[in-house]
Amino acid sequence: VDMAAMALNSVSPLYRVSLLGTQYASQAMSEKTYASSLKSAEEAARIVKTKTTLGIQNGILITVPIPEKDELNPVFINDNIERALEQADDKGIRGKATTPFLLAELHRTTGGKSVAANKALVFNNSRTAAQIAKAYYAL
Repeated sequence: VDMAAMALNSVSPLYRVSLLGTQYASQAMSEKTYASSLKSAEEAARIVKTKTTLGIQNGILITVPIPEKDELNPVFINDNIERALEQADDKGIRGKATTPFLLAELHRTTGGKSVAANKALVFNNSRTAAQIAKAYYAL
């Protein structure tokens, strides 16, 4: 597992990029919102265990990118995201209606490629979470 980054507090979400996970971690790292990079589930588990043992109440955010083989071209997807956000704004779409609109629009404009990328991201997130949980309970 090559976990891209971990944030400890005051995370500034990158909503436009994180919709599909495309370059989420690399952009977040460039904005210095992340404390460190992790190389294994065991390392993440040790951090979580230490935080819990010390009674620290803040959150931990671990981001995991879309696997390279499933990534969409960053220019392609970011352009599509920008256009979809502009359309949502033009149509007055706000709040909880935004995500379904954006996902449907991205599905349409990417010819379904966004759905495949999202599925790969969900699978990678789930696999990583399971690896961290297993390592945590092995401590």
